[in-house]
Amino acid sequence: VAMELSSLKLFNTRNLYVAIEVTPDSLPREIRAAGYRLIMENHPDHSSLSQSSVPSERCLLVWRILRLLTNGEKRKAYDLWGECADLDNSDDGVTRWGNLLRLCGELIKSPEDTAYNNFRQNYKGSQLEIEDIKAAYRLGRGCMDHVIKQVPLMTARDEPRIRRLIAQGIRSQELPSYRLFQNETATKRKRRHKKYGGLGDEEKQNRVIDRMLDA
Repeated sequence: VAMELSSLKLFNTRNLYVAIEVTPDSLPREIRAAGYRLIMENHPDHSSLSQSSVPSERCLLVWRILRLLTNGEKRKAYDLWGECADLDNSDDGVTRWGNLLRLCGELIKSPEDTAYNNFRQNYKGSQLEIEDIKAAYRLGRGCMDHVIKQVPLMTARDEPRIRRLIAQGIRSQELPSYRLFQNETATKRKRRHKKYGGLGDEEKQNRVIDRMLDA
C-alpha cells in the first residue's frame, strides 16, 4: 500500500505498471529499460528540480518498482492480489540502490539530449549492462534464452560479445559454470538466432519474443 501511495503522489497513479510506462505483459527487459530511463530523467545530478527532494524520491520509487516487477514471484503476487514488497532497508539494499543510481547517471553523457536517446546510445557496453548480463546469467542458471529476455536492447547480434563476457567471468571464477551455458546445443542456438537474427528494432524484437514465449 505504501508503494502505491508513493506512486500516486509522485506519478499520479497507483498502478505500478502505469507509473513506469509499461504494460502488465511487458517482459523484464522492457521493464528494466523503462525504469532506467525514468531514473535518468529524474536523476538528482541532472534534474531541473535538483533543489527539490522529488527527483530522488521518484528514482527511489522506480528502483523499488523494478525490484518488484522483475521478480517473478513478487510480480505474480502483485498482479493477482496487489501485494507490494516492502523496501529493503538493509545495508545491502541501500548499497544496491546507490549503485543503480550511479550506473544510470553514467549513461547520461549528453545531458541536453533525452533520456531515451542517452539510454539507447550508451547502455550497450556500459557497466550497467554488464551487471544486468551477470544477474540474468545467474538467475537463468546459464540459459541464454533467459538472458535475452532479461537484458535490455539485446539482440542475437549481441550474443557473441555477451558470451565472451560471461566466459571471462567463469574463467575468473566471478560467475559459476552452468551446463546450460557450456553445453548448449547448436540446434538450440540456431533456433534462437532464427528468432532474433537481424532484428534491430526493439518493438519488433519484443513481438518475436512474445511469440516465442507463447509457443
